[in-house]
Amino acid sequence: MGPLLLHEDVDVHLNYANALCQLDEFQRAMDHLGAAMRVPGSHATGGGAARREVWEFVSRVSEFLANRAGCRPKHLASLAAELPVPSGAVRLLSQLTVGDNPGLTVVVKVVAALPSAGTYASKHLRFVVVDGKEQLGCTSIYGLPKGLVQVNATLELAAPHLLQVEARHWDAPGQTAGFHILRIEEPKAQLKVNGCGVVPRSERGKAGQIGRASCRERV
Repeated sequence: MGPLLLHEDVDVHLNYANALCQLDEFQRAMDHLGAAMRVPGSHATGGGAARREVWEFVSRVSEFLANRAGCRPKHLASLAAELPVPSGAVRLLSQLTVGDNPGLTVVVKVVAALPSAGTYASKHLRFVVVDGKEQLGCTSIYGLPKGLVQVNATLELAAPHLLQVEARHWDAPGQTAGFHILRIEEPKAQLKVNGCGVVPRSERGKAGQIGRASCRERV
């Protein structure tokens, strides 16, 4: 089902598309950008360009993963070799299911940062990661300041939500792109970086965090 015209308000479509991009819901975002362009009497300033940028982002990420993030096999193998052997609740990326994965944890290495989505660039941290079997995937981590997670860092992701991103070109429905992305919406409860817990942006500077500084400095 296509998006509603929502009182034929172009700004509502554009703002909603921005929110959907932050949630990694790129096809729905493109649907709303297209709907904004179809509102009678409106040119939907920026809608067409933004839709192209969203499509190009999904296409670039899909190609980047297909090309093994531009990494040499030896490099990915060396990253994977540093990860623990999955056992118990610790699983590989391939062992997760689309949707919530309560009680499960994946341990991965950060391979690269994802490119920007242009107009609707993410306010979260997005990375390409690799697991112990050298399978690549993506992760989107909410609420952390830039620079806290670096390439080569080890991430422990608890109860991740796995989203299947699928997008199709509006003029060529047979032209599709997509990938899987792990969403970490509560990093304080779901994320460790190099063995250390993290403090979300909203809680930084609050009393009681000084004692954790030494751990954070090692991230």
